[in-house]
Amino acid sequence: MTRAPNRRRRRKPRPTRRPRRPRRRRRPRRRKKPTLASSPSEEGQPTVAFATVGCRLNRAETEAAGEEFLQRGWRVVEFNRPADLYFINTCTVTGRADRSSRQLIHRARRANPDAVVVAAGCFAARAAEELARSGEVDVVLGVEEKADPFAHLPPQGRPPEPIVRVSGAGEPLRAAVGTRVSGRSRAFLKVQDGCDHTCSYCAVRLARGPSRSAPREEVLQALKRIAAAGFQEVVLTGVDLSAWGRDLESESGGLVSLVEDAAELGLPRVRLSSLEPWELTPERVRRLAAIPAWCGHLHLALQSADPEVLR
Repeated sequence: MTRAPNRRRRRKPRPTRRPRRPRRRRRPRRRKKPTLASSPSEEGQPTVAFATVGCRLNRAETEAAGEEFLQRGWRVVEFNRPADLYFINTCTVTGRADRSSRQLIHRARRANPDAVVVAAGCFAARAAEELARSGEVDVVLGVEEKADPFAHLPPQGRPPEPIVRVSGAGEPLRAAVGTRVSGRSRAFLKVQDGCDHTCSYCAVRLARGPSRSAPREEVLQALKRIAAAGFQEVVLTGVDLSAWGRDLESESGGLVSLVEDAAELGLPRVRLSSLEPWELTPERVRRLAAIPAWCGHLHLALQSADPEVLR
């Protein structure tokens, strides 16, 4: 006797589930590098935006200028935002630096056609007539003049004609530092400016003038302000930093002694910006190595070894 066939409906096989992809961990958003910052704004408070081209020396000067604006009640905003005044600290060390300076001036004028645009620094000093004729720059300040911007700014709004203030560099130097910088653990302190070398390839010396040093006592006062503001690192900067003190009659300790002074004031880290190779004697290197706070890093400004270039 045959069995009846099993008429049970066969269940369809369940579709295989794809394995779940592991969830990617969201990377924390990178915070924008902080720039000069101020307290929350109020209606009617004037705004200023800064841009810096070039070296650490320029950064120190920009931050010092920014502190000047903050003390006078201005609010500092990012450069890509509308502002009442744009301050571009220019550089002329290379052709690329010249182009970057021009591009920032164009950006500022496009961002706010009614804003006051200030071009300051090395490129501004070297190309003052060109910038004044461009129709985009309202105020042109040389290396010396940018240390006191409010002495040259128009009282209100854009001036009818460009203001050009470019003098021969060579005035006694003041230490330049800004200590009201939000979120930054490093402060830049300008202790020297200018250069006595006459390298044929370099245009910076033409804009910056002869070598000048900030007096030791003034540098120490600036270092104390930096330490009191809570900075973890200070960068001593200049055009020919190794030449610090040579033009001061009462100074014989040299640059290394400034690093020792900064360490004695309790600053955790002290860094030097670029140095000329011939200035690093074995004795100076030994003295630097004995300072616990010194960042064991040297940037040597070796541009060329060709006597024809360096004549």
